Amino acid sequence: MILLKRFFTALSLLLLCQMIISCDKKDDVIGNWEAMQWKTDKIEGSVKIEGKSDALMTFIVSGEGSVEVACENYSGFWISEANYPKDWEDPLKYDYEWLTISISGNKALCEFSNVAEDFHKELLISMTAGNIFYTFQFIRAEDFGLSGKWAPIKWSLENLEGNVEMETFDYYTNFYVEGDCSFDLVCENYAELWFEPGLFTSFPLEDIYNVGAYWCHLNIRGNTVFCRIDDWNKTDIGGMDFEVCAGEIYSKLYFYQKSVITNRK
Repeated sequence: MILLKRFFTALSLLLLCQMIISCDKKDDVIGNWEAMQWKTDKIEGSVKIEGKSDALMTFIVSGEGSVEVACENYSGFWISEANYPKDWEDPLKYDYEWLTISISGNKALCEFSNVAEDFHKELLISMTAGNIFYTFQFIRAEDFGLSGKWAPIKWSLENLEGNVEMETFDYYTNFYVEGDCSFDLVCENYAELWFEPGLFTSFPLEDIYNVGAYWCHLNIRGNTVFCRIDDWNKTDIGGMDFEVCAGEIYSKLYFYQKSVITNRK
């Protein structure tokens, strides 16, 4: 096991050195790395791409299938983190439950198998090409309220104070924040909401109506999520996620500090 960990560490360092050499216009300084750009190809089966942002792409999956993704502006990348299992070690191969990812050069083949009764409805895989990161979000339609029975949660932004950008998709919403700010997030089509544990964070959920950590604090009353963002201490993490539920439908809320997201000033 020790030799295996040393091998993966050496492989990651080798890939990092290769990327630094091949990308001579990029300095190894946070903020100077160009956002990873992706294209998708060879889609087979029931796979829907929900949306793409500077930091995240969502795949809605039902049954068996596959999709190939290619990074257009880096010659190679590897896996830096996964929400399940937490201790994933192989930087070029991921194989867990219904998802398999194989990376070669600047391409990743993502393959989906049928699910058993007990499975994780969402898998999040963070990719890196050095000092830049990107997250692939894979959601199983079978257990995420996407079959048509439950309509996606619709949000409206009210009582905004401060610097906030909102980017909405059917099943998740990105918030890019800067400094102290606050706003109300109102659900337009469900009367009652509550929180479920975030899948890519380790914050304990002790109260289904109140969550928060570091600079992000949320509480729910009825159909409204009240959001308060504190000024960011740069020693803290720059992004967090929380999951809001209205029954058999969920909506992910992602909060990012603008200064750590490339191309957002």
